[in-house]
Amino acid sequence: MATLISGSTGVNKITDGTITNADIASGAAIAGTKLVMPTGSVLQVIQEIKLDTFTMSSTTFATITGLSAAITPTSTSSKILVFASVTAGHDQDDGHSYLQIHDSNNGFVATPSSAGNRTGAFCVLNSTTDGQMHSYAFNYLSSPSTTSAITYNIQARSTATIFINRSDRDTNNSSYDGRGMSTITLMEIAG
Repeated sequence: MATLISGSTGVNKITDGTITNADIASGAAIAGTKLVMPTGSVLQVIQEIKLDTFTMSSTTFATITGLSAAITPTSTSSKILVFASVTAGHDQDDGHSYLQIHDSNNGFVATPSSAGNRTGAFCVLNSTTDGQMHSYAFNYLSSPSTTSAITYNIQARSTATIFINRSDRDTNNSSYDGRGMSTITLMEIAG
């Protein structure tokens, strides 16, 4: 059992080096020298914020510059909760833009049903108003099963033009056509 000594304030203190594994209850948060967190605990959080603008007219998915975040899971049983918030505009009704989460180890984290020639994505943008800009929020719980570094990217493709953190019109006026910001946040969740 740990040895108690009287401290200078009159409060008992535990002498350094006197606690053994036998003194710690089996259900305690610490076991030996390794901290063990309960399933569902948040182990780490990584966030990247994109404050500048980005414009793309590519019919294949490509990473939006500045919307990538890397994380190294502490356990193969961990899950990674990916949150994305993307502010974007689009320039025409006869084309569409798409947003998707991509993982550097496994490719797209999820691919929705794409019946026929339809493109599957987390978000589909379609607006006929060149001054419009919207915030698109989406998330996904990934199970990478690795302790190697993983980079999660927000990717876009467009059959027209997609504008990140700005509208198509982007008029320099304090009354309208403001600028937005976008983020990607990764949370490691204990498995």
